[in-house]
Amino acid sequence: MFYTILTDIGKAKIANATALGTVVQLTHIAVGDGNGVEIVPDQTDNVLANEVWRAALNSIDVDPVNPDWIVAEGYIPSTDGGFTVREVGLFDLAGDMIAIGSYPDTYKPTLASGSAKDLYIKVIIEVSSASSVELKIDPAVVLASRAFTDATYLKIAGDQTKTGTLTLESSPIIPDPTAAQHAASKKYVDIRTGLDPLIYSLGVKGEIGFGVATAQKAWYEQIGAIPLSGHDVIGHENYGNYMHGYSGAILCCMPKHYIKITGNTFEYSDVPATGFVLERSFINGGIEIPCVFIAKYQITKNGTIASAQRFKDPMSTNSVHNPISTLAGAPVNNYGGLYTAVKTMSVEAFLTPAYHYSMLARMAKAHGEVALSTIACAFIDVLPKLPKGCNNNALSDVQDASVLYASSGYSNCGLTGSASNFAKTTHNGQACGIADLNGNMWEVASGFIRYTANGFLMLKESADIRTIMNDSITAGSGGAYDLNLYDVVDISDVVFDVSTVYFGNGTNQVFAMSTDRTSAAYKRTMFGIPAATGVSITGTTDFGNDGFYRNLIDQMACIRGGNWVYSSGAGVATVNLNGSRTHSSDFVGGRASFLCV
Repeated sequence: MFYTILTDIGKAKIANATALGTVVQLTHIAVGDGNGVEIVPDQTDNVLANEVWRAALNSIDVDPVNPDWIVAEGYIPSTDGGFTVREVGLFDLAGDMIAIGSYPDTYKPTLASGSAKDLYIKVIIEVSSASSVELKIDPAVVLASRAFTDATYLKIAGDQTKTGTLTLESSPIIPDPTAAQHAASKKYVDIRTGLDPLIYSLGVKGEIGFGVATAQKAWYEQIGAIPLSGHDVIGHENYGNYMHGYSGAILCCMPKHYIKITGNTFEYSDVPATGFVLERSFINGGIEIPCVFIAKYQITKNGTIASAQRFKDPMSTNSVHNPISTLAGAPVNNYGGLYTAVKTMSVEAFLTPAYHYSMLARMAKAHGEVALSTIACAFIDVLPKLPKGCNNNALSDVQDASVLYASSGYSNCGLTGSASNFAKTTHNGQACGIADLNGNMWEVASGFIRYTANGFLMLKESADIRTIMNDSITAGSGGAYDLNLYDVVDISDVVFDVSTVYFGNGTNQVFAMSTDRTSAAYKRTMFGIPAATGVSITGTTDFGNDGFYRNLIDQMACIRGGNWVYSSGAGVATVNLNGSRTHSSDFVGGRASFLCV
């Protein structure tokens, strides 16, 4: 767990300032790498374990909801880096460390590494009297861009993104809507200009911001997450991005939306509309839900709990490669063990279901085929117009040599999110998107199983996926292989032997469309199963020639995406039915998701 505390020096100085009516002047922020290990903040500390960077504060203010919380922020520019942040400290004018905090492992790259980025560090401390801390910063060190985004939201003007020129206009900050407003329209209302922006919209395919959305405060608080700087700014690398407070996992918010399939074209609507049907991802426990949070990265390790952090070695289901058995409770090193492993992150977390992966694959295709600028969708410059990944057994993409991953140190597995052209590896071709869905590690997808005696089974809409704690096969146990949780769905027209086919068959429609959620057509599409006439021995570029490995496995565990050796068969739509819950592999892991109600 990550938190910040006042040091003994800080407590004494603030108490003294309160008694004398003076102030403590917080001026600087520093970060350290903890000498290579996670730190536990101690009030007796007066220095960081190993400081690697320091600068003047970029902002400091009182939290608008909690008057005794001081919120300070530092900015590490793209020119600085080459270190991992594990600890943070706040310092006053005299150079004394007033507060110390632990920080989720975050690698800060440099320009020389080919993966540079700015990094904002936010620190919250609780004091007895906020008036005893001077809320003043040096205006010379504050970034104009930061001041601008603190005061405004950004709006894309017209269709300028289509020409590659990004034009930004300011609009006033829009207050949180009431629950009634949200239920009625899913919209904020800008009373000054009369605009009606769809803050909770999935966005417009082909445009900046498509594919994620900022979350209502109640949503991210329900799962114990906090917003990253820029989470509510369309075009920001953190748009729609949140950090799970306990595990440090980075999550992307996906708002409730509806889909319509015509041929091989996918259309989207934020509200019910004729010919559209609700995505399966927004149905749980028999009710419709407003959003899901999907981990931005594959499962990584944070101490003894699961996480989803960048520049980490993804966890596997085998003892030779960063095994899940090293997590709290020693989950078994097999595909079924992932159900237990993900719960170390939070009881609310669950292994990402097959219908989430299929939703992301459809989104990626829809976005890439209409985007006209790499600003809006980075992966469209090299065919297929779909996310690239680590899949050529050489830390790169078999179709795009510009994508190069940093080695995890095991075989040709890459560090999570480490691609040199990061936006090319996300579902929406933007830095704010969900990464590494094409190759690197196979990911076990929940909600889709098979028993030899019962056929293929798909999770019922009435089942609450959050309550699945393990891979128990006992009926009535609520485990991942409890028959009572599933509907039998006939897919024998496409799965009847052991062979690989590929998505796409000329101009044939690949996925069926039905607005009837009880139909087999709807369920098959939502879980990523194509029509029998929608696959072929070569596939089509439109669907990335992604592979569909067919098999009839007892206690089947569906795996998605491909791994670092899966070549052109890897991809966001890739489905492999050749796994069992008892299988173990050094190149199979998983991903976490959350939902709110």
